[in-house]
Amino acid sequence: MVACGNRQENINEFVSDVYTPVYARGFSISGAEGKRSTLLTVSNPWQGADSVVVSLFISRDGEPVPDGFEGQVIDGDAARVITMSSTQIAMLDAIGESRKVVGVSGLGFISSPGIRSRRDSIGDVGYDSNFNYELIMSLDPDIVLLYGVNG
Repeated sequence: MVACGNRQENINEFVSDVYTPVYARGFSISGAEGKRSTLLTVSNPWQGADSVVVSLFISRDGEPVPDGFEGQVIDGDAARVITMSSTQIAMLDAIGESRKVVGVSGLGFISSPGIRSRRDSIGDVGYDSNFNYELIMSLDPDIVLLYGVNG
């Protein structure tokens, strides 16, 4: 017999909408009752993709990966984030987490009030093929959010 608090979740229990996008398409964020972890599912994540589905399990508070999950696992308790796209800043603003950003690509192009108010303490890590890898490493990120484009 397994205690309810220690029970391994099944991936099929992650059916509650955590966030419903108003304008964006191609992704969903789901949760399970009583859990802080979330399941992010992205359909066709890059230009020209066809029938591609990527699943990410974002584990929070040490919650285990659910049975039946076969995607990437991300520690959702990241405290230090580098973003390579201004759209990622908007996403972090929307969920109230932009305070975790320690580095961005193209600081001069960021209009987020939270980032602009801390611009002296946020590293501009460069862009395209001109990344400042030493700065990226010195910022000690828990996660670097990238993006893909054709060409």
